[in-house]
Amino acid sequence: MTTMLPAAPMMMEMAAGNIVVTARRREEKAAVVAEAEGLGDLKLYRIPVPVTVAARSQKQVAFLVKDAVRGETVYRTVMDERPSPIDKLFRFRNRKDNGLGDPLPAGKAVLYQEGEYGRGLIGEASTPDKAMNEEVELAFARAHDVTIETQEPASAKAPYVLTIRNANPFAVTFEAEFHNLGHTYRGLPGRLIAKPGKRVWRTTIPPNDTARLSYRVDRPRDN
Repeated sequence: MTTMLPAAPMMMEMAAGNIVVTARRREEKAAVVAEAEGLGDLKLYRIPVPVTVAARSQKQVAFLVKDAVRGETVYRTVMDERPSPIDKLFRFRNRKDNGLGDPLPAGKAVLYQEGEYGRGLIGEASTPDKAMNEEVELAFARAHDVTIETQEPASAKAPYVLTIRNANPFAVTFEAEFHNLGHTYRGLPGRLIAKPGKRVWRTTIPPNDTARLSYRVDRPRDN
């Protein structure tokens, strides 16, 4: 599976969620495409022609061919008192109205971007098994165009202050994930998104602009 991000003139649409994922375009034409079959909760992929594989060799068969899967690019940090480095991820819902809607086995996706000089590799991502209608996230690269700076608290009761800078000439979506693992975070803004095992602060950062987030951390006391 290959992800095609918009070229530079389309960057504003990128923030609006108009990203397109396409199947990888190979120089050689794929000979066969595996056919999906349901067996209870299992999915089998049958090769529709007789196939032999010689000793110590392998054979490639196309698994999935889709032309347009829509999603969004998100810049994300994971919080553990302090933020992790920011990753770029491509997120989409695995359903037919987004252009997919097929069960996805665990595997790897290669992402490309069309630019002035043609298509270029921008990253790779792995994903676990995903059923239909599940959310899929492909973290494909470390971000350098969006950075984060942490101001340490001046006292035990003072907050951390994060400053997130967007160096792009287009707006970006930024998320900070606060996982429910040991620490209690206080002073977070009320507009948090609840997800299993975490809460997410999400904002849009305008072109060449900054966003700020402050919070306090209550650490568990040792017995």
